[in-house]
Amino acid sequence: MAETSLAESAERLCVTPRTVGRDVGRLRGLGYQVRAVPGPGGGYELGAGSALPPAVIDRVLPDPLRRRAAALQSAVVPLALGEPVDPDLLGLLALACRDSERLRFSYTDGDGRTSNRHAVPFRLVSTGRRWYLVARDLDRDDWRSFRLDRIAGPRPTGVRTRPADPPGAARFVAEGVSTRGYPSQARVLLHAPP
Repeated sequence: MAETSLAESAERLCVTPRTVGRDVGRLRGLGYQVRAVPGPGGGYELGAGSALPPAVIDRVLPDPLRRRAAALQSAVVPLALGEPVDPDLLGLLALACRDSERLRFSYTDGDGRTSNRHAVPFRLVSTGRRWYLVARDLDRDDWRSFRLDRIAGPRPTGVRTRPADPPGAARFVAEGVSTRGYPSQARVLLHAPP
């Protein structure tokens, strides 16, 4: 991000320079790296790797833009087709992915059959409709994607293992939900204008 002087920032945001200074202090208080370069050619620069959460952005927007953003937020309704995910389950799986900690859990497949699984979690993937866990299934010695709403009783084992040759998680789930679940596949070529 390029440096922006205090005066330029204040002008762009339609606030006073004092307000910009206060907001920079708040950002630093939240742990964001904001670099200040003193002097006539100086300014502020958000440090590399920093990302602003929406709540902070709302506070620093000028009033007209803040009202538009609030209107958009109140008017948009997400289309949630899937079941809501248990936040405790999501948190446990996220920690297991981060730590490469083996899990044991019960899993119910699409036909209603339940099996016990022993797996090394790799990534969580959200399709907007459902959540999936991409993991190395140790009993089947293969990569699998597990729908979170079909996982029951996950238990961390305390054993940490880095899975070998992990797939691209999002692509793995996309291919699984679009092709692997069907007994037949076909390609269709249409001779028609776009």
